[in-house]
Amino acid sequence: MSQPPLETWRSDDGSFVLHYPPRVLEEIRAEIVMALHGPGRGGVETGGVLIGGPSGVPGEFHLEGWRPIRCDHSRGASFLLSSRDVAALACQVEGLSGGGTGGVLGWFAAHTRGEFGLRAEEQQLHGRVFPDQAPLFMIVAPEKFGDADLRFYLITGGAQPSAALVPGRLRLAPAPGLARPGDAPSAPAPRLVRKNRSSPSRWILPGLAIVSALVFLAAGWRLWNSPRAEAPAPPPVPPPPPP
Repeated sequence: MSQPPLETWRSDDGSFVLHYPPRVLEEIRAEIVMALHGPGRGGVETGGVLIGGPSGVPGEFHLEGWRPIRCDHSRGASFLLSSRDVAALACQVEGLSGGGTGGVLGWFAAHTRGEFGLRAEEQQLHGRVFPDQAPLFMIVAPEKFGDADLRFYLITGGAQPSAALVPGRLRLAPAPGLARPGDAPSAPAPRLVRKNRSSPSRWILPGLAIVSALVFLAAGWRLWNSPRAEAPAPPPVPPPPPP
């Protein structure tokens, strides 16, 4: 099977190099924009696990794919994981690290509010869940018209992690033709609920019966309350003839 074409992004100081299929970053961008502006529960931040690994050259990494991270958003619209979400993520990372993929390179999270920088909780979560072989953390900041800025951090250190900001930003423009249906999870389409609409002819006969009954009652009422004509007086009886 032929490998997808790769693009390369280098940090401003050249110390960090990322090789990636453009399709993968487009899927991530599209997923984040959909969650932010799409139907249903819009306005939420999302995140995912980055699949890949080091290239063998210090400071160089290969990105191969991604998987969504579950977030129940019980703590609001930001991408802040609950204790159940963290437990599920730990199992997910462990499974991907030993599966048939290229391994876990790190993870990403959308930042749609607040500062465009690493949050303290994200740094602690990385140290708790991700191994040293998966040092990459990527922030995706979507904009109003679908563009997105990407910022990278390298996080190491386990229980007391330290983070180093990679100089520079990777700018993404929308490229919907790159994403392939089925490769990235998509937001569920809103269900079309059909309402049972009654046919107007169904109500014609009952309506006519009601109108007829009302007319009949009105006519009876008027007849009952109308003044009755008096009967004519009988003709006078002539007196009997004299004897």
